[in-house]
Amino acid sequence: ALRIYEETLEAAAFFGAPVVNSYFAGAPASAALPVYRRTSKKAESLGIILALENEAHDDSARPEAVAEFLDKVGSSHVKALFDPCNFYQAGASPYPAGFEILGSRIGYVHLKGGLLEAEGPGIHRGGTALGRQDKFIGYLDLSKSGFDAAGLLDRLKKSGYQGGITLEPHVPAQDFEAFIRRDLAFLAPWVK
Repeated sequence: ALRIYEETLEAAAFFGAPVVNSYFAGAPASAALPVYRRTSKKAESLGIILALENEAHDDSARPEAVAEFLDKVGSSHVKALFDPCNFYQAGASPYPAGFEILGSRIGYVHLKGGLLEAEGPGIHRGGTALGRQDKFIGYLDLSKSGFDAAGLLDRLKKSGYQGGITLEPHVPAQDFEAFIRRDLAFLAPWVK
């Protein structure tokens, strides 16, 4: 994994990308820690942020765990890729608690709308909810999400956040453009 991260950082530098997304990919945080510590040196030398995306089904599922991990890495070039929907799906509060815990450690944001244990019109069924094999995660417009997306966007703006935001709807290809258009309309009040 170390060589893959280093090569990805080198490619990002070549193309002028300021951030590289990364995951634990099911590995425990304890196994990922030495990889991130060593990779952080490459990120620092290239002036790139290596962003750890929180996932709902591994050791990055809770904001406290991500903050603790980042503090152990100890590099200003390894930050959180804050995905509020993934925290929500893991049963953690993405906002306000998650945002307040991670604060200045946030280097990038992914946004998508989601609900727990949801099915119905306009909701796209995802995988099973954390710890529930009989209930499914549902994806829908950001404005209808089960977490406070508007509050989070207000807080990001008030905090002076300067990093990137990517819309990440988990919907079939035929619905992607319509979801992006609705989510962009929702985001309009927070965008310059």
